[in-house]
Amino acid sequence: MGWSPAYILLILTKFMLINPYTADTATPCQEFTRQLCLLGDTFVNNAPFKVTSIAIDGEEIPVIWNTGNNAQTSWICSLLNSYGPSSRAELSLIETTKLLHVLFTSLSYTAQFLLQSCGLGSGIFLENWYLPTTLYPAQRSAQGIINAVKVLERQAAEQGQNHLPIIIRSLTPALHTAMIDQLRHSGFLMVPTRQIWIADNIRDHSWRQRSHIKRDLSLERKYAAQTEWVAGEDFSDEDFARSLFLYNQIYRGKFPEFNPDYSLSFFKTAVATGFIKFYGLRSVNFVYIIEATFVHFFGEDQIYF
Repeated sequence: MGWSPAYILLILTKFMLINPYTADTATPCQEFTRQLCLLGDTFVNNAPFKVTSIAIDGEEIPVIWNTGNNAQTSWICSLLNSYGPSSRAELSLIETTKLLHVLFTSLSYTAQFLLQSCGLGSGIFLENWYLPTTLYPAQRSAQGIINAVKVLERQAAEQGQNHLPIIIRSLTPALHTAMIDQLRHSGFLMVPTRQIWIADNIRDHSWRQRSHIKRDLSLERKYAAQTEWVAGEDFSDEDFARSLFLYNQIYRGKFPEFNPDYSLSFFKTAVATGFIKFYGLRSVNFVYIIEATFVHFFGEDQIYF
């Protein structure tokens, strides 16, 4: 378990939008992709973009089209925000010297100016699920990504989208060394974005030794007689509303507001399709959720966040 840098890989190329996913649904990911194509512009209030799909490795995956070049867009779909306003907001949470604070702030403004001037504030985000981290299934291959890009390139001239980059997020050498090497060899550029925490074996429970996890488990034990666990499939409208309220308190209150501003329809659709599993700890005397855990499934792998 430890820290690792995360990168995005992008290629400057030509594009065209493809038709939304229309094939029969085979998996929760496929059904959620279908819903993203239909309703994706309403799922995240600070990233209201068109969503289409493209086939990679035999499955349809979402593509988010950010054409706005808007610095206030959530960083999950914007390099401009990631290096600009979001970075400056993160600085307020980090203890540093005044000199370093001024230096990093200046670098952020410079990066924002350069990205906006070069037209890189927008982009097409391949395999982006409107989540802070893109979770790649084991079968995802660099060649599949490259083949998809080639298809888009052949159709691009008719759409005039040659000023937008294709962006692939959340690649880290700790997990994707071979994929990164192959994509870089094919002309992609590696751009550092953020630091992530990786649990090598989630079943060894070493992650439970972190202070905030211990605190949560202690509270759960303390109120065990007064609460009950509820699966997302059994959430009421009030439960979903409470979950969204708690998410906003933490991720858009305690932390910078440029985290995704989800709508209730995102939560409800993710649960209804099976794309994300919700578990809520509900007081037996009240109707609202007092804690929520999110579990994202890819095959047999479980990734908690």
